[in-house]
Amino acid sequence: MDAELVQASLEAEGVVCDVTRAETQAGFLAFLQLGGFDLVLADYTLPLFDGISALKIAQEVSPEVPFIFVSGTMGEELAIEALKMGATDYVFKTRLSRIGPSVRRALREAEERSERKRVEEALQRNQAYLAEAQRLSHTGSFGWQVSSGEIFWSEETYRIFDFEPTSQPTLERILQRTHPEDRPLVQGILDAASRQKKDFDFEHRLLMADGAVKYLRVVGRLSSPGESDESEFMGAVTDITERKRAEQKFRMLLESAPDAVAVVNGEGKIVLVNEQLEKLFGYDRSEVLGNEIEMLIPERFRRKHPQHRTAFVANPRARPMGTGLELCGLHKGGREFPVEVSLSPLETEEGVLISGTIRDITDRKQAEEKIRRSESQLRQLVDVIPQQVFVFDADWSPLFANRRELEYTGLTPQEAKSKDAVDRIVHPEDRKKLEVARERARSQGATIEMEARIRGKDGAYRWFLVRDNPLCDDQGRVLRWYGTRTDITDRKRAEEERERLRELEAELAHINRVSMMGELAASLAHELKQPIAAAVTNANTCVRWLDRDEPDMQEAREAATRIVEDANRAADVIDRLRSFYTKSAPAERELVDVNEIIRQMLVLLRNEANRYSIPMRTDLAAELPRVAADRVQLQQVFLNLMLNGIEAMKETGGELTIKSELGPDEKLLISIGDTGVGLPAEKADQIFNAFFTTKPQGSGMGLAISRSIVESHGGRLWATSNGGRGATFRFTLASAGKEAPVRGTVT
Repeated sequence: MDAELVQASLEAEGVVCDVTRAETQAGFLAFLQLGGFDLVLADYTLPLFDGISALKIAQEVSPEVPFIFVSGTMGEELAIEALKMGATDYVFKTRLSRIGPSVRRALREAEERSERKRVEEALQRNQAYLAEAQRLSHTGSFGWQVSSGEIFWSEETYRIFDFEPTSQPTLERILQRTHPEDRPLVQGILDAASRQKKDFDFEHRLLMADGAVKYLRVVGRLSSPGESDESEFMGAVTDITERKRAEQKFRMLLESAPDAVAVVNGEGKIVLVNEQLEKLFGYDRSEVLGNEIEMLIPERFRRKHPQHRTAFVANPRARPMGTGLELCGLHKGGREFPVEVSLSPLETEEGVLISGTIRDITDRKQAEEKIRRSESQLRQLVDVIPQQVFVFDADWSPLFANRRELEYTGLTPQEAKSKDAVDRIVHPEDRKKLEVARERARSQGATIEMEARIRGKDGAYRWFLVRDNPLCDDQGRVLRWYGTRTDITDRKRAEEERERLRELEAELAHINRVSMMGELAASLAHELKQPIAAAVTNANTCVRWLDRDEPDMQEAREAATRIVEDANRAADVIDRLRSFYTKSAPAERELVDVNEIIRQMLVLLRNEANRYSIPMRTDLAAELPRVAADRVQLQQVFLNLMLNGIEAMKETGGELTIKSELGPDEKLLISIGDTGVGLPAEKADQIFNAFFTTKPQGSGMGLAISRSIVESHGGRLWATSNGGRGATFRFTLASAGKEAPVRGTVT
């Protein structure tokens, strides 16, 4: 009933609440631990519990919750004692009209205590954050009351100065810790600040007890400006030792840089330069520091330069300055010179600084101008040479084609510089080879040399020898490819003709193997018969002589006997060979124009003769009658005799002369003469022996075969000495006559 009465009285006072009633200690404790209560109302005495015990439990479990006694038996003395024990208030049951104001006051005070606690906790937390931030940033705070001289430091400030936190900082102690060289500066600034009551911001050094040096930045702001003696400065002390060391390293790097360097702030003021800039522009650094960077560029560029600088600060990134533009620097003496500038942003405490690296490119420009003039002269020159000339960049993009190239391909100068220019004119079968050669040349920096077919403006392809030579810089990097194309179509045709003649020669060798071996066998038998017969005769004589010797010569007699037997056996073999190979074989022949064969041989041997600078002269009679002959065999005779003549003149030089005429008895007479080393008259016939060799007139084997071929055609082959120099080979061939068939079989 008391609880209901109290709740009704509170509601009558406008305090609406939910009431939970506990009668035992266990129940009261359980409710408190559950939480969520704003106020505890307790009777002083209860049948199973008492108010004082409840107060003690409440202070231990929920000390922030107000506790009010509502009792009819509690006297003034007990009430005062309860308040001393921590109760918020007390209300007698006989005076419940006070319950409303008492509850409102208790709740208000509880809220104020809670708010104060939150503020104190936030303050403590902020102080902890501030202390940690100061420690991490090496920045301490201070307060300085000018009139009293008192100085207040944060923990980080004590740490920076390396003073005990319990000690009292003073101006004297600060000056003692200041580096001796900086004391006058610090003393002067502090005196001016206290006298003029002005803010200050300066840097100085500390000399620590262990001899180490620290760099500090000190900033002070006046908290109570005016003439009052109660003026106080508050500020910060920052340890900038690491920054100073970094700046010193940066300055060392700056001074060692090979190029001029200028560091500019956001307003365009020069804050740092190196020695190279002084040398390049002719200024002492004291003349440029603090001035605008525009002083280093010509007057005509200064108006737009701040706009470019502002744009860079808005989007700072490392990049070259003025890409595609001609940049100039201005020397102190008024001389302009071309420069190359690279910009880089520097993030600092003062904001973004701009570092500019400036390089004088006068020498490069002069070299480029020389190259340009040289290339212009070169292009004028290559336009008139007979070869086709072209130029590519390092990546094989066409840059130039001379007039000869354009005239042959029919391309315009613009088309010749297009990416697909090469694909448009190179034969499809040769493009892949060209791509492979280019890739290999690109990786090795090597010259390309290959044969390829190039299409002309008439649509026909001709063979060219393609040579591409690289132009490299000092590091071996390819800058340009200079190439030439030489028309080798005629040479390719001659090579094809020579290959065809070689095939014909092989066929000739196969066709005449039996007949040629027969002639060779006869020659071998003729040459070997006489020495073998002599050996037999000598051996017989030896045997007869040995028969008169002493019996101990038996072994010699047996050896001589074997000589006789071997010689007879060799003679028998030769006779059988001669008998086998001298049997005639039919040969298919045709009517042949000898002059035509001579002209074919001239084309075939032109390169061989040119290699040794040997001219070939002909004197061919017109309207010679044709001969019935094997064309391939006659080609072999001419080839052998003309090659022998060239061979004889390799070392000495000379001239090869080929003459055809109609001799006596309607026979053709062919002469092949040279001006080589000559031929002894006594050996004029020996050289046709199959085992005779005389250099450089050739081997007897080839001459023996040539003679055999001529004789098989009813002619004769012989050689004569020219007397002083060279030799002449002549042979005759029977003419076919007017009634001779075009093709037939001759035995």
